[in-house]
Amino acid sequence: MLILIMCSPDGDTYQLSDNPEVLKKKFDREKESRFCSRLILARVKQDIEFGFGSRGDFFAEEVIEEWDEKDDLIRLERGE
Repeated sequence: MLILIMCSPDGDTYQLSDNPEVLKKKFDREKESRFCSRLILARVKQDIEFGFGSRGDFFAEEVIEEWDEKDDLIRLERGE
């Protein structure tokens, strides 16, 4: 099972799917829209815990892709 977590100032939303292409397309659309401040695409297993640690790091069976607008801002400041 895959989960897409979309964090925004207005609240977080979640989408579950067994189809990686569906969630990857949604991840890319949300990243381009800049409405979300953080996106996480991860593989999770039933009956296994996943979530955010005390420092905001996400843990799961596998984090496939993660994006945070802060990372983009840092790259822009560096001129990358």
